[in-house]
Amino acid sequence: MAGCRILPLLLFATSLYGTQAQRTSPYTDPGNGAVPLSNSTYDYIVVGGGASGIITAQRLVETGKTVLLLERGGPSYFFTGGDLFVPWNDTVTAYEVPGIIEWLSSFPGMDGYCNDTAQVAGCILGGGTTVNGMGFIRPPSFDFGEMWPQGWQWTDVEPSAARFYERNPGTTSPSADGKYYDNAVWDVMSKELSAVGWKQVDTNDEPDEKFQIYSYPATNVANGRRSGPISTYLPLAMGKENFKLQLHTKVIQAVRQNSTITGVEVEGQGQRMIINVNQGGKVILAAGAMSSPRILFNSGIGPTEQIDIVKSGTTQVALPPENSWINLPIGFVRDHVMIELTFNTPPKKPSISSTKDPAYSHTSSGTLGITPEGNTVFTESPYLRTDTDKEAMALAIDEFLAMSRRANSTLQYNGPANATGASIVASSRLNPGVHMTGTTIMGTDDGTKNGTSVVDPNCKVYGTDNSFVVDAGMHADLPTGNTQAIVMVAAEHAVQRIIALDDGKTKLTGGDSTYRGYSRRLRI
Repeated sequence: MAGCRILPLLLFATSLYGTQAQRTSPYTDPGNGAVPLSNSTYDYIVVGGGASGIITAQRLVETGKTVLLLERGGPSYFFTGGDLFVPWNDTVTAYEVPGIIEWLSSFPGMDGYCNDTAQVAGCILGGGTTVNGMGFIRPPSFDFGEMWPQGWQWTDVEPSAARFYERNPGTTSPSADGKYYDNAVWDVMSKELSAVGWKQVDTNDEPDEKFQIYSYPATNVANGRRSGPISTYLPLAMGKENFKLQLHTKVIQAVRQNSTITGVEVEGQGQRMIINVNQGGKVILAAGAMSSPRILFNSGIGPTEQIDIVKSGTTQVALPPENSWINLPIGFVRDHVMIELTFNTPPKKPSISSTKDPAYSHTSSGTLGITPEGNTVFTESPYLRTDTDKEAMALAIDEFLAMSRRANSTLQYNGPANATGASIVASSRLNPGVHMTGTTIMGTDDGTKNGTSVVDPNCKVYGTDNSFVVDAGMHADLPTGNTQAIVMVAAEHAVQRIIALDDGKTKLTGGDSTYRGYSRRLRI
């Protein structure tokens, strides 16, 4: 019962504020004077408790070093202290119920979205994995292809993917009884696609099959609930003496002395504070492709014009001296784009919506920047900017129009009879995939030396000694499908490379590699 609930594990979110020594900060906060310094220091500070951040933090905990995981939002799943309950059960939250995803954004009391990013993003424990549509498309091997540097080809990444899938496999059969429900769209579309030569596969079993195939939707569901790193990684870190999770704590900037990051400035409960890393420690940004760039801009890292916006803005960010700014090409961005087609199915004429997104080999890109108020925005749209992308979209739509115009088709396009892919592309609203990548892009061409890359193959930010990015922003390419699975695969691979930078001095301590259910609420 609700009255007997164990206290949420995250009630210690105030522990960094109000009781720590007041020390001199490396910078002066123009609004509050000297920023107080926390007495607590860590070997690793991971910024962002989403898909990448939780995986990264948990693997770092296995090394035995001290790890602080910072998340700006609050708890989500019940066992983390979440209390956005569904009406029929006070031991499960709305975030966990797969059947609620279609109206989760309007669920009373839902506050898991960010309000300062260019597109929708999760600002809650679990990040996007807590509030997204649960799509879980295992990346094909060619998603780690020629766009990625040495050390990131599929032969390199495959063992990391296997480790991740062992804990978090996803499923194409989410119901416990193995049955499929509300299957009307599948019943119609599978017959239509099969009739024109497409074949059915299981995208989890055959991720490299991508040409003219269809599958039951692959979702991030396990044991009847939304899955993800909150369930499959976080419990393995909680309770360890070398791990601390801090909620309701927004990271403003990485504090640095020239190229060395000494800590992070955070904001919570209306106060700011600096938390330092230990000598030789590392700060790892995993705040997402639309938020990690803001932290870097606020740290004096990025294009000069963006740092100047911070300097003259209203967020009271104290930048490092201008002569120590690091000019990097942060903000390049790619995203999938979608156009919705609606078909009727006679004789009763219910409608079927098909969203087209020819994802592979996108050539369009845009730019992410920051406003004086500290919000990230697209200063250039990344959607269908090139003729080749428009042509690819038009061809994909034409294929579906042709299918619906067969004599024995049960589909009827709900639009002009003479519509073509090109005319639909020219007249339709472009919907974002919200799968942004590349804002802190990885590569070997150092961006501080007129190159195009922000982080190196170890995810270390060029021009710094000990700051890293492990989220979709560092991805060298836009994947073929939904980004949820590939982001977590990449995080598994990235954290092993970061650990390896200690030249073998850090050894994994082992421990149980799987989380086996929801037997109790976690305690601190």
